[in-house]
Amino acid sequence: MKTKILGLILIVVALAVVNAHAQGSGEVAAERKGFSLLVPTSGSPESVTRVRSISYSSQSYSTSSTYEASPGSSSTSCKGTIDGTTPGGADIRGNCNTTYRSPKQGELTWNHVINYNVVEGGGYRFVISCTATFRWSKCGSLPPGYTWDVRIKGSQMLVTDYKKGKPTKKHTTYDIDGITIIDRPTGKVQ
Repeated sequence: MKTKILGLILIVVALAVVNAHAQGSGEVAAERKGFSLLVPTSGSPESVTRVRSISYSSQSYSTSSTYEASPGSSSTSCKGTIDGTTPGGADIRGNCNTTYRSPKQGELTWNHVINYNVVEGGGYRFVISCTATFRWSKCGSLPPGYTWDVRIKGSQMLVTDYKKGKPTKKHTTYDIDGITIIDRPTGKVQ
């Protein structure tokens, strides 16, 4: 969790510089997932259908869980004697031993990789991320300079997967961690 926060802090600092240049240009400030966003008064990020990858960063971390590999056990054995020749009753003598075995524990460790990507399209710069939690996860870094077909649903960007250079019907889902306006009606990039 600390790794993800540190990565987001670095990205937020970069976006803050861009946001500072856009202040006072007829845009409305909004909050999304704790980040300051600038949303134009006309158009919306949801209308973006194609983006170009600008940069990426990956950070890894591990989580562990403990489990009971075998249960604990105990066994008791007793030996005793009874002497019935004692006047007025019986003489009973015994000795018991208990053996206890504690449960054995195992540990599972999972490696995770958080992939942060910066992409641009439709006059917006997006910071998107996903977490690869297993070896064959589709979550990955988007190589800079390539373009991707996308669909935005709420706070997620669905990036179309490609196979042999052609788009497929499958997609990879990324969380949108930040949005910044990069184009103005004049067409300037700031």
